[in-house]
Amino acid sequence: MYSANLFVERNGKSYKLKSDIYVLSGKTVRLDVTTTLDLPLASVLLNDQKIEYVLYRDKKYYSGKPNPHALDPVFPLSIDASTLISLLNEQSIKNAQCKTEAGFTSECAGSVGGAQYIVRWEKRATTGLLAGRATKVILELPQRHVALKFYYTNWQKTVSNAERLMVLQVPEGFQSFSVPESRKQD
Repeated sequence: MYSANLFVERNGKSYKLKSDIYVLSGKTVRLDVTTTLDLPLASVLLNDQKIEYVLYRDKKYYSGKPNPHALDPVFPLSIDASTLISLLNEQSIKNAQCKTEAGFTSECAGSVGGAQYIVRWEKRATTGLLAGRATKVILELPQRHVALKFYYTNWQKTVSNAERLMVLQVPEGFQSFSVPESRKQD
């Protein structure tokens, strides 16, 4: 599990969120996103076959097949689950051009579903729970004019009760929708 402050920059504007990010069974990512005052905004469950998420303020639940625009109602994260897992685990990303520095992956550039991305891992910790790991990860999506900056504040290798995290609890009374479909052009 990663705890992170998340800065979303889009079209010259930025906002800060807090997030807990879990890699479950090596193939699924769960993001629980809150405001800086710890008010829940969204919970997202993503793997290569399915995406589902709850938007708490809007009282909406989305589910469907992942695609580059599936998370648009939350934030423009136009990458798939396996790319996101590689990003979180600081691994070279499959089918991307990656660079290493001092034995660590430092940057990767590639595309998913036609959307270009650049990932950079920076500020490696020398002590504490994050020792040897990057504490800042930048994901840029140039075509969408977006940058997501993850500033890790905590890292935990294993999570107890991980199986409960594999299911999203949809509160009663929430409307259900299909995820937004891919568009021909951005």
